[in-house]
Amino acid sequence: MNYCKLYGKLIKDWVGYIDKLRSYAIEFGTPICREGNTIRMGNKAVLGFGMSRILECDVGVREATIHSHIVSDKASLQDHISAILSEVPRQCIIYKKDGVERIKCYEYSKFPKEELQKDLEIMKNVSDKIEYLEYMDKFDKKYLLCDEPIE
Repeated sequence: MNYCKLYGKLIKDWVGYIDKLRSYAIEFGTPICREGNTIRMGNKAVLGFGMSRILECDVGVREATIHSHIVSDKASLQDHISAILSEVPRQCIIYKKDGVERIKCYEYSKFPKEELQKDLEIMKNVSDKIEYLEYMDKFDKKYLLCDEPIE
C-alpha cells in the first residue's frame, strides 16, 4: 500500500491552510485514525513550532501521525524519538519543495523493538550539530517508507 498517496488524499484539502501557517512559522499536526475499514484525520490538531506532541484518536486506533515542516524535508531526531516512544506505526511529514507540497512517511512497525530502542539511545545521545545532521540523514534513509507529491 502507498501510504503517501493514501494519507496525501486525506490531507489534500488542508494544504492551503498548512502553507499559510508555514508562512507564519507555525506547524500543523494531526493523528490519522482507523476505525474498521475507514481511515480519517483525527478530530484534534496541534499548531505550534517544533512540535513533538502526539495526539490520540478520539475514535478508532491511531495508525499514523502527520505534521508539517516549515523548512526541513526530513523528520528531525525529535520527530523520530516521539514517534518511536509513542509506538505509532507510521509518521509522515508535509513539506514544500520547488513549490510543490509533498508528503514523506516513515515506518517504524517493521523494526524489532530492540532495534528501535538502540536507535533511540543513539538519537538521545547525539551532541553536536554535525553529528545531528549526519544522524538525521541516516535515520531518514533507514525509516523512509515513501515520498510523494500531494495530489
